[in-house]
Amino acid sequence: LMVSGLVNIIKRSLASYDLSAEQLILEITESSLIYRSSASENIIKELHAMGVEFALDHFDVASSLCYLKDLPVTILKIDQGVMKNIAHHENDEAIMKSVIIQAKGLGMRVVALGVETEEQLQQLKNNGCFLMQGYLLGGPLPLKQTKKLLEKESLNEYFDKV
Repeated sequence: LMVSGLVNIIKRSLASYDLSAEQLILEITESSLIYRSSASENIIKELHAMGVEFALDHFDVASSLCYLKDLPVTILKIDQGVMKNIAHHENDEAIMKSVIIQAKGLGMRVVALGVETEEQLQQLKNNGCFLMQGYLLGGPLPLKQTKKLLEKESLNEYFDKV
């Protein structure tokens, strides 16, 4: 996050691609928040004030949500390590539920990473998490396929599982 002139670089990039700041979501890792400095916090707050959203990636339950109350993070991405055993272990399911409740309580949207089974999908839906990434929903696509997907009139067939 400590790139000299990062805010100006982002402003120029948005302008050159004719995008608004609201169209940009920057992902920051949880570990970068642990070692945060006042300079990086100021950058995050300045970008957020412009309309840029922030997603917290690699969120792990072992860390405290206290870090989040002072930062303008709007999306919490639950690490796939948390998701791995939710269908088979009550404790893992309880952790997943509590993360969803806490994140929503802080006004955040929740994205579950590493969704690979129907059981995981169903448990997430049952607990109010409808934003997911994982091979069950689709893997990485080459650029040409991504363009075709985005050019389709209706993406419903790709979201039927969710």
